[in-house]
Amino acid sequence: MKVLFVVSGLGMGGAERVVALLSAAWAERGWDVAVAAFDSPQDPVAHRFADGVELIRLGLAPGGGARLRGLTATARRLFALRKLLRAQRPDIVISFLTKINVLTLLAAAGTGIPVVISERNNPAEQRVHPLWASSWKTLAPRAAAIVLQTQAIRNRYPPAIAHKAVVIPNPVAIPSDLPRNSHDPTLVAVGRLTGQKGFDLLVHAFATLASDYPEWRLMIFGDGPERPALERMVADYDLENRIQLPGTSANHGEWIAQADAFVLPSRFEGFPNVLVEAMMAGLPVVAFDCDFGPAEIVTHDVNGLLVPPGDVAALALNLRNILKVSSLRDRLGGAARTSAVRFATERVVLKWDSLANRFLYAPK
Repeated sequence: MKVLFVVSGLGMGGAERVVALLSAAWAERGWDVAVAAFDSPQDPVAHRFADGVELIRLGLAPGGGARLRGLTATARRLFALRKLLRAQRPDIVISFLTKINVLTLLAAAGTGIPVVISERNNPAEQRVHPLWASSWKTLAPRAAAIVLQTQAIRNRYPPAIAHKAVVIPNPVAIPSDLPRNSHDPTLVAVGRLTGQKGFDLLVHAFATLASDYPEWRLMIFGDGPERPALERMVADYDLENRIQLPGTSANHGEWIAQADAFVLPSRFEGFPNVLVEAMMAGLPVVAFDCDFGPAEIVTHDVNGLLVPPGDVAALALNLRNILKVSSLRDRLGGAARTSAVRFATERVVLKWDSLANRFLYAPK
């Protein structure tokens, strides 16, 4: 089997991590695996790729600014990818994220190479230029299959597309040798500092209970455009010594060593990897029941706590229970670790195997 993955770049991100895990698993089986990325060879590689995986850095950044410049850059990317597909002649191409999916479907037109596209976020909330959205709607039916992360997302697609959709959750793995840091009890959240992740709601909720649980602190790992606004909120509440924004952790999963409990306050999601990582680590979790993902990962009061989306008062109430009752933390954390096994890399790779094997003997 010869597989070509296509991604925007090899930096930080959930899609990039999935590609690293999948490509490693398939290369270990002796498959011929390559990953094509549009970023530069000088750009950092955030995730470890197996030695047997070929990395192809095309060095074609997306155009910005003037419309003509953007169209020219897109055309250059399209022709470079088409040339690569003709040279590689893979048995299957797997692309990730909306714009890259559109480019890959266009580049593969007429080649006979099956293209599996993977969408990784809430389609109703994505901010995509209308031209890309329209192109995706036109081209998606040409895909050999469409991989989605939850059944809830699949239910939102029209029948012409939904019949090609395959639900495969993200493979998730955490380091096995993380040290346990000695510190004050810590509630942890993780994600890019954007409005989507709802950290402003979390700061509001924590502020309402901080004085009642002075031994607990909140750490929000990540970086992004909302950092200044969040820092102002923390200062306004006079909680600089209780709420920390340490930035992105240096190594994958490093934040786990700091955590005694985990919270996901997102306004929307595609599939929250960090929620599963926290559960794999045996942490008690609290999450907004937002679209999409948490409800297919967490069963309320069994392996975590689900909160009505956007309800700050309810979030604060559930966090109080977690911070106050150690037996609840132990019960939920133990159940979380057990239930998260279904997202282990080896189990999810089997689902991708089943999909990829459809094309093993497909005629060229």
